[in-house]
Amino acid sequence: MDPEIEPNVSLTEEEAVEIIEGFLAEKSAGMEETTSEYARTYQEEISLNVQCNQQIADSYYFTNNGSVVQADYKYNWNFTLNCSGLSVPQSAVFSSTGSGTYTTARIASDDSSTFTATVTGLQPSSSTMIFNATYQREGTQQLTTNQNTRSLSSDFNASIVDLIIGKSDFEVESGTGSFTLSGSTNQGNFNYDGSLVFNGDNTATITINGNQYTIDLN
Repeated sequence: MDPEIEPNVSLTEEEAVEIIEGFLAEKSAGMEETTSEYARTYQEEISLNVQCNQQIADSYYFTNNGSVVQADYKYNWNFTLNCSGLSVPQSAVFSSTGSGTYTTARIASDDSSTFTATVTGLQPSSSTMIFNATYQREGTQQLTTNQNTRSLSSDFNASIVDLIIGKSDFEVESGTGSFTLSGSTNQGNFNYDGSLVFNGDNTATITINGNQYTIDLN
């Protein structure tokens, strides 16, 4: 990197937030889609058909052909259901890998993701599931701003704490996290870190350098 170019000049804070929103939002096959899909599948299929301590591997496709956001991803899952001594489901060790593309009005992304979580609250008496997880998404993007398009590579890493998902609507109710977003453009390198708060209304609050931004998780 040119020593005269300071880190983050190549990607503004607002642009970083826009990329993070794509990595988290359901419509762009983000983390919200992974947790919601697992919660829904668990309630409708897994809890009825999977045995305790049975290792399960599966795959599925996610496609969104919205007017603003389009996405096309393939995911591979594996998990093991842990039970009590009375064979009542308690938790699962869950991991998911995905790869594909998404586009918005300003971003075209080709990336891959890894999500690894311990999921608790699987017993029938619980109305919520709780995810404690790590999430990584890395790849390349084309970012268009002010009619100019530039290429970048990015690596997003997040640590998610007590992400609570309702078993009836499969929506995020609360949770927190921390993250880093690093990468480069032809203008130099960028490196951001900050915190996440999941608000329970299909939004999350990102804090970077003391500045707060609200993003849409739908």
